[in-house]
Amino acid sequence: MAPRRADEAFIPQIVLAPERAQVRYPPLMTKQGNPAFEFVKAQLAKKPGTPYAEIAEAAKAKGFKIYPIIYGRAQLLLGHVKPGKSAAKKKAAKKKAARAAAAAKPAEAARTPTTSKGRKAKKTGKRGPRAAASAPASGGLVGIDSIISHVRSLEREREELRNVLSKIVALLDGV
Repeated sequence: MAPRRADEAFIPQIVLAPERAQVRYPPLMTKQGNPAFEFVKAQLAKKPGTPYAEIAEAAKAKGFKIYPIIYGRAQLLLGHVKPGKSAAKKKAAKKKAARAAAAAKPAEAARTPTTSKGRKAKKTGKRGPRAAASAPASGGLVGIDSIISHVRSLEREREELRNVLSKIVALLDGV
């Protein structure tokens, strides 16, 4: 079998014979499937524990090129292995758990500067961590109690600053 170019792999070819027109499909588009895959599947059905190296060697002797994905898909189809979780699902679950943990610690989250994606801010030389470009999704505050305590602390700070300003005005009036 002559090797095909990559752009021919999924395009049916029309072969015009003198007596009739005939359509010839590439191996992956036929009802029988990929002959290399069928070979691997048959080998694994005979001996379920056969390592990849042995099957690849036997396939090479038959004229097939076997890739590890073919071996893995055949094992999955025959039920020798269980399908795993996709990497995206694992990453999303990990991210969700991290957000839940961050929401449980509002005081610590308020003290630690974060980026817009919720990560810790990187240090920028001698100045320290960068300020967050925008507040995290929860605003750094969780629940009504933390909002009330934050407003009260702002009111105390405002009163202190007013007292300082009134003392400065009194000093300037005395001069």
